[in-house]
Amino acid sequence: MKNKKTYAVFGLGRYGCAVAKELVRCGMEVLAIDMDETLVNAAIADIPYCKCADVTDKEVLEQTVRFSKKSVRTKQYSPKKNPA
Repeated sequence: MKNKKTYAVFGLGRYGCAVAKELVRCGMEVLAIDMDETLVNAAIADIPYCKCADVTDKEVLEQTVRFSKKSVRTKQYSPKKNPA
């Protein structure tokens, strides 16, 4: 039996939540973290390991590294304006 891969997803906005759910659907172990408790509560039904925490906190990151061997980082997309 193959070992499950483990991932951490930082941010449960539309993109981060979609990535985390797809990883879970593919049988991966996922730790999802967001500072917004509402987003965490909304995702917990689909992503078993959800945590409300500030990933800029060193202790939180150290705990996450212990849990996860790989991480997926997400951030807000902000398009650059095209020079005219």
